[in-house]
Amino acid sequence: MRGVAMLMVFIVGMIVPEYIIGFISARRRAAMASSLPDALDLLVICTNASNSLGVSIRRVADELKLSGDSTRALHGLAARIDLPSIRALISTLTQSMRYGTSITQALRTLSRTERLQHIVTLKEKAAKLAPKMVVPMMFILPAIIAVAAGPAVIQLLDFIDKSK
Repeated sequence: MRGVAMLMVFIVGMIVPEYIIGFISARRRAAMASSLPDALDLLVICTNASNSLGVSIRRVADELKLSGDSTRALHGLAARIDLPSIRALISTLTQSMRYGTSITQALRTLSRTERLQHIVTLKEKAAKLAPKMVVPMMFILPAIIAVAAGPAVIQLLDFIDKSK
């Protein structure tokens, strides 16, 4: 009995939290990936308005406080989020800061790429939806037909009985 209790405590204490944290982090990554194209568009607008990179980033995300070494802060952001799109954004921003180049065109291209990738992801989800709907529709469709055709069948049977 103690062995079973210890196994249950291990499962509840070690395995379940890992699944919960993995699920929450996957949802957070998905939310960030879906909002990244809009953030990039806003960053392009801010840089087109002749704002510096630091001002633009602060404007896009108030919670991102770049203090001191902004390159290290950006790489820390990439490590925490761990998305390929965020890593591409961070490398674009750090190269722009390192070489002093205009980032507007690079951000515009990155934004377009991210938006296209987001659209492709949505199309993939939509394509996967049809096969997933087959089994539920096999159970729902007969019920809908029975509800829709039921009164007509009852009237037809009643008519047949009266005509005999």
